[in-house]
Amino acid sequence: MQERATNVVAMLPQIEMVKSSKLLTNEQKAILLSEMTTSLPPEMLCSGFSSTRKIVEEIILREVANVQPKKAAKKAPAKTEEKDSPKEELLRGAGKDTGRSSTKKRVVK
Repeated sequence: MQERATNVVAMLPQIEMVKSSKLLTNEQKAILLSEMTTSLPPEMLCSGFSSTRKIVEEIILREVANVQPKKAAKKAPAKTEEKDSPKEELLRGAGKDTGRSSTKKRVVK
């Protein structure tokens, strides 16, 4: 059975009805809308109107994102300034002159 673009566009009023329903909670709306995404015809059956299918799918996904409760972002605790770690202490003078000469001095007897 070949699908038509009008069948896909006919889902728009259904999306609006779910979105504006006062009988459903936001969680229930998100569930219904995400299940509507799975009821879209497969892309291979929509070869002549793939753009229309993508538009309706984007609308559904956007509405799912709008009705889902937003999760509170966790605040990371402020990092305290660490004192020099042992590794930093070892590497602190890595590129500096240590006061020793690199060549051996000849000892005169």
